[in-house]
Amino acid sequence: MKKIWKVSFFDETGEIINSSAYARYNKTQAFPESAGRGITRRWLHVQLVSYTARQISVALGFNESLAEAIALAHDLGHPPYGHEGEKYLNDICIASGCGCFAHNAQSARVLTILEKGGKGLNVSLPVVDGVLCHNGEALSRVYERDCEKTGSRLHAEIHNCLELPGYSKNIRPMALEGCVVRASDVIAYIGRDIEDAISLGLITRDDLPQRSVEVLGNGEAEIRKALINDLISESRDRAAIRYSDSVFKALEELLKFCYRSIYSKTIPNELRKERERMFQMLFQACCEQLAESEASPARTWAEGIGAAYVRTTPAERIAVDYIASMSDSGFEKAIAQLISSN
Repeated sequence: MKKIWKVSFFDETGEIINSSAYARYNKTQAFPESAGRGITRRWLHVQLVSYTARQISVALGFNESLAEAIALAHDLGHPPYGHEGEKYLNDICIASGCGCFAHNAQSARVLTILEKGGKGLNVSLPVVDGVLCHNGEALSRVYERDCEKTGSRLHAEIHNCLELPGYSKNIRPMALEGCVVRASDVIAYIGRDIEDAISLGLITRDDLPQRSVEVLGNGEAEIRKALINDLISESRDRAAIRYSDSVFKALEELLKFCYRSIYSKTIPNELRKERERMFQMLFQACCEQLAESEASPARTWAEGIGAAYVRTTPAERIAVDYIASMSDSGFEKAIAQLISSN
């Protein structure tokens, strides 16, 4: 694992937003770009997480700049096509014997290894740790920090997240700002995804669970405000970030509704199967390219990170790193080039 540098949090934000990975944030959030104009992309989700985390941090007297840096970096390792792409890469990793794939661990990998020619970004340990532990899919009423965590523990957790399926759901950040970002991730996406689903005609506002509506409201702004206000009220002068019982139950019910009525229906099954096939096809092609000495897109990308990376990283993991680094359009371009060359 590369050395994790320590700098001021102001400089960390600059490092992150000027990175190559940040420039490729134009990826699927929940719905594909082809779904229509105005549909949320991952770059907007990341900004909403940052906005939410800063609000909460200021109110609770936390380090606003640290929370912002974690939020802006938290999805740098997310692959094309959102969580569908993450599932495809995880299946590929398991089948090829090179571990597993989790976007939060990949984001930490981007920060520490894959940027700046293998040097990683100039960011501090709490930022890398907060990014690794941000898992917004693991909802909790209470978010506690791990006060005993050290740098060596963090390195071990990154490794385990890339080797052990499901490991990333059981780790906690060392700083309360990391807990704030973990909660902010859910707050930022749940209302926004509901609005996108309504605009696409997938659901109506009347479909939302009544108990959740009574507590949180039925619009994005209402939901976000209710969740932020409750989190601030319940967390002030406490050693953890937490929701009240009533708000958490409403949020839990709303999230279950979203998985059942929205996230399982973002794309047709036929397209899902076709994309899975394309991921597998590109992975195999990249592995073949890396086994050859001739210039190729995968080899050129890997060599751009550095000789040490090429020498010490299995071809299968390099191929996964390469695919995960792509935007949606970059992935489609790579597939088109692969098909035209055959």
